[in-house]
Amino acid sequence: MASSNAEIFANAAQYERFLQERIAPDLAAAEAGAVALRAEAEQFQALRLHLQQLPPGPLNTLVCLGAHTYCAARVEDTSRVCVNIGLGFHCELTREEAGVAAGARREQLLRRLALREADVERLRAQAQLVRECLRELLTLPPVV
Repeated sequence: MASSNAEIFANAAQYERFLQERIAPDLAAAEAGAVALRAEAEQFQALRLHLQQLPPGPLNTLVCLGAHTYCAARVEDTSRVCVNIGLGFHCELTREEAGVAAGARREQLLRRLALREADVERLRAQAQLVRECLRELLTLPPVV
């Protein structure tokens, strides 16, 4: 009996290690990735709204130079904007084109977010399964 108890506790320790060393870090990384994708999608939605609300004609604004340092700027023509399209490339687009590009990028991010959230749910289910296995292995009553 002592041998089987020792085996049970050894198996339980292996399950616990698997939960802590594999599933928990993967779940944390997937959740952090989902948060980052959600934030980026919200930024593109905000960009679309700002482009729609951008007044025609001259615009006085503040431009971030970095390190929380700003400088006043006057934009004479707001009909065209420069958009960072990735990999360090920028395109000059009309406001309408920039709105379409921001919408397309947001949709792409939302698709990636849905995949990432599915990964999060899969990992949560795996963690719950391992917890249930531990509970059964140690014959503890289920937690409701």
